Amino acid sequence: TTLTARVFLAKAGLAETPGMVFLEDVLKETSTLSKIAMLAAARLLPAAVIERLFLPPADQDALATVIFSSGSTGLPKGVMLTHRNVLANIDGANALFRLGDGDVVVGVLPFFHSFGYTVTLWLPLIVGFGAAYHPNPTDAKTIGEIAAKYHGTLLVSTPTFCSAYARKIQPEQFATLRLAIVG
Repeated sequence: TTLTARVFLAKAGLAETPGMVFLEDVLKETSTLSKIAMLAAARLLPAAVIERLFLPPADQDALATVIFSSGSTGLPKGVMLTHRNVLANIDGANALFRLGDGDVVVGVLPFFHSFGYTVTLWLPLIVGFGAAYHPNPTDAKTIGEIAAKYHGTLLVSTPTFCSAYARKIQPEQFATLRLAIVG
């Protein structure tokens, strides 16, 4: 199943394929009563209760995702990650960086990137801290604005993108960054 949006497909020049679920359709098809009930559940119920009510027991060794390598060490290829792989990466990153509810990741890497998927998408969701996303990692001006506006404390990026940030972003826009992971 592919979760996507029609705007993304249009911008990327991709064709719709069978089995795609469009997030804008899901939102339209969800009744107001259901939205209110889910908001109440999210605000009032402990996470463990929400997990028991809405999530089936997880098989830690089941496939969680397939990400695609850039080919920097050979031909590009699909890499299958299990739930255990993703959670181990998140646990390791959190043990090393000691992130908490006061942190905000400035998410610039696409979710098909290994760090984009684990560190900028799942790490804040699982650990419970903020995230501010921008879909274009080359748009240094907007990324600097986002980092300043949301008081970003964590940035994960590539050397190429970071060199552009160093040239185009004012130092005070990154003043709240406490960690920049580049690789």
